[in-house]
Amino acid sequence: MKTTSHLTSHIIKRGPTFRSGLLVALSVLGLGLQSSKAALLLEYSFNQSTGTTAYDTGAAPAANGTLNGGATWSNSLPSGSGYSLSLDGANGSNVDAGVVSKIAGLSQLTVTLWVNLTAAPANLDRLFSTMNSTNDGGMDFYISTPTSGSISASNFQISFGVDGTSIGAGANLDANNQWVFLAVTYDGTLASNNTLFYSGSVATSSSQLGTTKTINSGAVSGTTGSLQVGDTQASPSDRTPSGLFSGLRIYDTVLTSTEINDVRLATVPEPSAVAMLGLGIAGSLFVFRTRRNRVG
Repeated sequence: MKTTSHLTSHIIKRGPTFRSGLLVALSVLGLGLQSSKAALLLEYSFNQSTGTTAYDTGAAPAANGTLNGGATWSNSLPSGSGYSLSLDGANGSNVDAGVVSKIAGLSQLTVTLWVNLTAAPANLDRLFSTMNSTNDGGMDFYISTPTSGSISASNFQISFGVDGTSIGAGANLDANNQWVFLAVTYDGTLASNNTLFYSGSVATSSSQLGTTKTINSGAVSGTTGSLQVGDTQASPSDRTPSGLFSGLRIYDTVLTSTEINDVRLATVPEPSAVAMLGLGIAGSLFVFRTRRNRVG
């Protein structure tokens, strides 16, 4: 206890800059434990450079997807080096993972995704969907007409649906040749005020879009279609936007706004956070080693 108390005293004496850096360090290091009740069911980083498989690194069993049509890899990423998924907008250009049972029947969920539109989208272009062919089972995350003006890569809305009932975010977005972070939470245990949308960017924290919405559908039906990125089984029409995709994640609970921003940071650390992370870790190790040498 004396050692712990002495370490705490050193942290306080180091001043606000060090304490801030240490807090950022601990926050970033703890991103994998965002919530004691949150499970990362599915995760596609789309960080492959070759082949036609998009690997799922979420909870077992893995739901690896297959690139179809004009789907390929791009070396454009929200930040850092790596790759993302590129869709050319043509019919059948998508990633298909088949029916994924581990995300069927969810009563609560959070979906996060990075998107960069390279051409004008159309209403109902899909970001991600598990809707079945009869349009009455699964979830649906898609691009929709803006609240004002004509739809374009710099002026569009996002919508989310459960079992054929959907709602728009009520605010417009700009992803025209730039990366935008998107998220939606849904709580099917609530009869109202159960759907929230968020957006952010490489440089700005994520924040809520519009007001809290209601989708009165309960838990997501277990009768879902194939998990498709950039497409859906619910419509035979071309529903693929031209754009880049990165970091699709699905959690089994409603993440808080802070946790959602942690997901954004986990993919794209802000420069200040990276610098403070190094300062916080180095500083805490220095204090610990100094104390250990003194007591040794």
